[in-house]
Amino acid sequence: MKFILTSLFITISLLTLAQSDWCGTDHYYQQSLAENPNLQNQIDEYMSRMHTVGVASDRSDSIIIPVVFHVIHDNGIGNISHAQILDGIRILNEDFNRLNADTIDTRNTVDAPFLPRAANAKICFQLAKLDPNGNCTNGVERRNSANGTYNGSDATSKSFSGGGMDIWNRSNYFNVWVVNDIENTGSAGTILGYAQFPYFGSASTYGVIIRHDRVGEIGTGTGDRTLTHEIGHCLGLFHVFQDGCGSTGTDCSNAGDYCCDTPPSAQSTQSCSDTYNSCNQIQSGDFYGVNVVDQLENYMSYSDCQNMFSTDQKNIMHFNIDSYGFLTTLTSATNLNNTGVTQPDVLCSASFESTQQVICAGSSIDFYDLSYAGINTRNWNINGGSPATSNDSLISVTYNTAGVYTVSLEVSDGTSTLMETKTNYITVLPVPGNNLPIQEGFESVTFPDNYNFFSSNYNGVNDWELTTNAAHTGTKSIWYNNYQNGSVGAVVSFESGTIDLSVLDPTDNLIFTFDYAYNKRTSASDDYLKVYVSDDCGENWAFRKSIHGNFLNNEVTSGVFTPSSIEDWNNVVISNIDNSFFISNFRYKFVFESDGGNNIFIDNINIVPESWLAVDEEKGLAQIQMYPNPVSNVLNVQLTDANTSMKVYDAAGKELQNLYFNQTDGNTIQLSTENLAVGLYFISFTNEQGSISKKFIKK
Repeated sequence: MKFILTSLFITISLLTLAQSDWCGTDHYYQQSLAENPNLQNQIDEYMSRMHTVGVASDRSDSIIIPVVFHVIHDNGIGNISHAQILDGIRILNEDFNRLNADTIDTRNTVDAPFLPRAANAKICFQLAKLDPNGNCTNGVERRNSANGTYNGSDATSKSFSGGGMDIWNRSNYFNVWVVNDIENTGSAGTILGYAQFPYFGSASTYGVIIRHDRVGEIGTGTGDRTLTHEIGHCLGLFHVFQDGCGSTGTDCSNAGDYCCDTPPSAQSTQSCSDTYNSCNQIQSGDFYGVNVVDQLENYMSYSDCQNMFSTDQKNIMHFNIDSYGFLTTLTSATNLNNTGVTQPDVLCSASFESTQQVICAGSSIDFYDLSYAGINTRNWNINGGSPATSNDSLISVTYNTAGVYTVSLEVSDGTSTLMETKTNYITVLPVPGNNLPIQEGFESVTFPDNYNFFSSNYNGVNDWELTTNAAHTGTKSIWYNNYQNGSVGAVVSFESGTIDLSVLDPTDNLIFTFDYAYNKRTSASDDYLKVYVSDDCGENWAFRKSIHGNFLNNEVTSGVFTPSSIEDWNNVVISNIDNSFFISNFRYKFVFESDGGNNIFIDNINIVPESWLAVDEEKGLAQIQMYPNPVSNVLNVQLTDANTSMKVYDAAGKELQNLYFNQTDGNTIQLSTENLAVGLYFISFTNEQGSISKKFIKK
């Protein structure tokens, strides 16, 4: 980005000061200072020693750093391609070797004499080819984990038990964790990335956490320099605005960012104004010796026009690589050989992934080749799809017929050939889906069958399962063994196949009910049950119901909970599914988020339009009134005709009461609902004029 000289843009740039602190590294630095008050003195002493000892003479060979990317995504969201990661590596190598196209924007004027100090850091990054066990790798590992990819942090993203992935030994690999978003601990703005300095911190967390859209400039990448900036921190560089302006006479080699060729800045800014000058102080040892403008083009600024490291910054990075044992080992010839970066490419893996595995008929899926290394030919075989074959690394395939299909990929480097086959890999759901009404009691189904029902988990030990140990009606229900397998943060879900709601009148109301049984494990248990629906075959999900804590149930069972009576069950009514979901590929999803509580059971999932619940209405019966509705303890039923029978049913169709009204001197019956569980109920009225069914809700 070019520097801009107009008063308008100067005014605008001043307004951007500190409005978007997108680097989270300072927070972790301040946190470490609070935990170790002597840390600042230790860093000052270390930097003073560096400037006294000096840095080894300029290197003729580049420093090579083996890299591993840990990509943590949410069902494909944030699962950036290998090509995007390679593009991110390309930008790093350009920036650290002064090969970036925007070097022409580095200023060299009286007020901004920075070009002579712009340095080639001679640091190269290469994806590892051998993993810690000596096995072939492409330098990327992936995990599908919502817990690890949202609000990314050391505790979650950098730990397998937290939902992320454990570090590969920092003495052998530079680790980059890619997530969807990053925990914000008070910064003004959205955190795009953060790093750990080499001077302190745990060996198990050293590296960079970065958002997926800050890697490379293809795919989801924006092409900015966030990753360059954060790796600068990992190699020991501070922000150019560290400690603000300081004071006149302060030794620039032992304050701020410890560099004398990066003029002090008052605070962070995204300005690209070539006259922006936030500090007038000239520090002792300042390379320029006069008051110059802020070095906005520096990678360690927050400016949008970054394009250089300074010579002092290069020297700090090189000194740290030579001084810290783990960085010295990381860049050693022995380690480069052990991680495979100096070895020739060898075909060792045939592998592929897809953007989705479950779609509706008529939709498309993208497949991408993840095989490595040295691939020069490939052959796809796509059962049931169009095209059925291809030789490209990325292909888009359309499936027009419902079914379950196998996909295979054969790759070759010209010498050897490998193949991966994924049997029953793609499920194509029918459109239109299953007909209404849906009355699922799990009595005669296979669960899950990966067609009508799908089950999955994040950080859980197992999924929802079919059981004969408990049921609201019949002999079967589905359950999650939360007592034995649940842990805090575990998330398990099940999804339906497609259901045809396109036949419904837009003015109708959809009634979605289900029964569940659950008890807490302790009084503090806060497990969540959530329900979602989709109007696009499950590509996106709309939240419709959440029940947790005491609302789920306030009863406590310290041992293993299994419902033993009808009183253990609760009925739920969902009435906020509007006509925008009246489509031919409607789906629903149940999600259980564990807090380490007790078991949960689900039975009798019913989906039916309200209009289908009533039979032919006669005039007299149509005038029946029930109030209040919803009801707590007493439901008033106002009748117009004597000799009317009334039957009360629950949402699953079980008859609960059978009454008869034959009075002629009064027309209101008070029906006690005090002992009814919360949920949806129906009363069927019958007399000589006909029959009608009306609903009420117990709250």
